[in-house]
Amino acid sequence: MKNVFVLIILLLSGFITCANYDFNPNCINAYSAVTSLKFEKGQKLIDIEKRNNPHNNIPYYIESYIDFLKVAIGEKQSDFIRLKNNNKTRISKLEKGDKSSPYYNYCLSEIYLQNAYSRIKFREYLSSALEVNKAYRLLEKNHDLYPEFIPNYKNLGILHALIGSIPDEYHWVAKMLNIKGSLSLGINELNKVLRASIKNKNYEHLKGEAIYYKTFVVLFMQNEKKHVINLYNLYETPSFSKLLNTNPMLCYSKSSIALNLGLNNKAINILLSKPKGDEYFQYDYLDYMLGEAKLNRLDSDAKIYFIKYISNFSGQNYIKASYQKLAWCYLVSGDENKYKSTISKVLKYGNSLFDVDKQALVEAESGEVPNIYLLKSRLLFDGGYYNKSLKVLVEKKPSQVYKKKKDAIEFTYRLARIYHKKENLNKAISYYVMTLKNGKEYSYYYIANSSLQLGLIYEDKSDYDKAKKYYKKCLSMNPEKYKNGIHNKAKAGINRIEKK
Repeated sequence: MKNVFVLIILLLSGFITCANYDFNPNCINAYSAVTSLKFEKGQKLIDIEKRNNPHNNIPYYIESYIDFLKVAIGEKQSDFIRLKNNNKTRISKLEKGDKSSPYYNYCLSEIYLQNAYSRIKFREYLSSALEVNKAYRLLEKNHDLYPEFIPNYKNLGILHALIGSIPDEYHWVAKMLNIKGSLSLGINELNKVLRASIKNKNYEHLKGEAIYYKTFVVLFMQNEKKHVINLYNLYETPSFSKLLNTNPMLCYSKSSIALNLGLNNKAINILLSKPKGDEYFQYDYLDYMLGEAKLNRLDSDAKIYFIKYISNFSGQNYIKASYQKLAWCYLVSGDENKYKSTISKVLKYGNSLFDVDKQALVEAESGEVPNIYLLKSRLLFDGGYYNKSLKVLVEKKPSQVYKKKKDAIEFTYRLARIYHKKENLNKAISYYVMTLKNGKEYSYYYIANSSLQLGLIYEDKSDYDKAKKYYKKCLSMNPEKYKNGIHNKAKAGINRIEKK
């Protein structure tokens, strides 16, 4: 009888001490601090929660966010190793928690996704895919059990949008993982989180993440101007404009939208006004962005920010691109020798994982000095300064400054892009057609993009036969750069037309 009594006590004790998931006000404050990159403040609140509520598992989940954001932003190998080791322990602890809580599967799925993204940064692709699979299964299960649990839609939205946007050649990945989704589904799910974060006090702490993830999807997957404008306007509302004063990540996302819309001056102001101080984790990429925006305006101090990024950033991405942009700073100021010595560093430093770094490497390996008029025009165009871009392009006779065949073809393409943005479609069409005609034997990306842009123009005019013709022509080309992006847009155009 005594043994039975002891067993009952032990069982009851185990039940009582089973880790729970209490997202209380202290945890909410810790979460808000961490997702605003105030890691020290967040850790102090986490430590308080661990002492006061030792059976609460939420602090361990929030703590994983600190490790993850350090890897995502800083890209240090040592931080990556720490994240993997710490998350093994955290997963083990979370798995012993209260399975009846909607936070049980959710917290585990978050950590698996954080691991997955971190592994991509360090090229551990197979392990990353396996972790995505685990996260997705947990999220789907949680959705079935708790369909009204709002946080679940944050990660489901991202995953569904990603799966719905992957290029055709990578569909085998989705099939292998047995993950289904669509861009529209993902956006609807993220909108659900966004609305809840605005209207429901219980989810207000998700507001920054919700608009950050929505920005990522709208800019890099949907990329339709009206939706980008709507999102920018949302950032301008009091509910979100205040967040920019305390959240560097939102400075990144809003300035990305501003740059996409050609609001270069706005982007510069946002980046110059970013939250500063020792309380924030260093976000070096914002310096790179500011350098780009200032270079688009041909500001003489643009080089300061590229040098700052190269000097401070501990990772390898955007290093080649930074040296390329720094070289451009010297070139547009008339110092060709300094351009050459700087562009040569692209060959020595950084990775070429991302497109911008690959393009920098191509330029460095070519040994060709860019045409300064085309470069200035391109930079001003990227900043939305269309009249200035046009003025630079035509300030001298084309026969004098665009003697190379490649430069002559790019000259007509640049004219087409400027007139397209200025909504002078007749001139835009004329110069796009001229670019196609003169560049039919070449693989420069702007030839394929000319065909894509003609498709978009004719689709807007409801001339679907011509639009489809140019989309197909685009797909028949093999551009040297931006192939996936250009081809995916052409395929999307054909799909839109066939649904009409």
